[in-house]
Amino acid sequence: MQVQQLTRDEYLFYQTLQSQRDNDDNPFAEYTQVHRNDTNGYGVLGGVIVSKYLIPVR
Repeated sequence: MQVQQLTRDEYLFYQTLQSQRDNDDNPFAEYTQVHRNDTNGYGVLGGVIVSKYLIPVR
């Protein structure tokens, strides 16, 4: 089993990016500002923690 954990900023970045992409073709949708956590840049600085567990099956 593999478990992944995102930072809060990375999660918000991907959620708002997906929202912006979903509303791209809709002229009546509100503008979605993509979350970022840097100054004078684009995107987000984040990381992913991956933990792997071996579960024996009998």
